Amino acid sequence: MAILIRSLALGAGIAAYFIVAPRLSSTPPGDPDIGLGLLAFGLLVVAASGWGFVDGTRRVLREVATTWAGTALVVSVGWLLVLSVGQADESMSATELMRADAGLLPFTFGIVLVPALAAGAIGSTARRTR
Repeated sequence: MAILIRSLALGAGIAAYFIVAPRLSSTPPGDPDIGLGLLAFGLLVVAASGWGFVDGTRRVLREVATTWAGTALVVSVGWLLVLSVGQADESMSATELMRADAGLLPFTFGIVLVPALAAGAIGSTARRTR
C-alpha cells in the first residue's frame, strides 16, 4: 500500500506540474523548454528526499529501501507510459516512443530511489540518536 500511495502522490505532482508549468513559461509553444524539464526532475528529487527522510525516521531502513525501490519502479515506468501515449502522433506511435525513450527508465528510477534512500538513511540515523 505504501508503494501505491507514494507512486500516486508523485504521479499526481508530476501531472499537476506539467499542466501548470507550461502556462507560466515564456517559451513559445512547440519549442523545448529545458528549464521546465530540469525543474520537474529537481522537484521529484526534493519530494523523494523529503518523504524518504520521514520514512527513515519512522521505519527500518530495509523497509524504506523496499518501499522506495517499488515506488521508483512504478513512477519511472508510469512516466514512460504516460509521456509516450501523450506524445504519440502520426509521426511516431506510442510503442515507437517507448522504445526510443526506454533509456530514460534507469535515470528516472535513480532520481527517485537514490535521494529517497540517502534521506531515509539520514532519517534512520537521526531516529537512533534521539
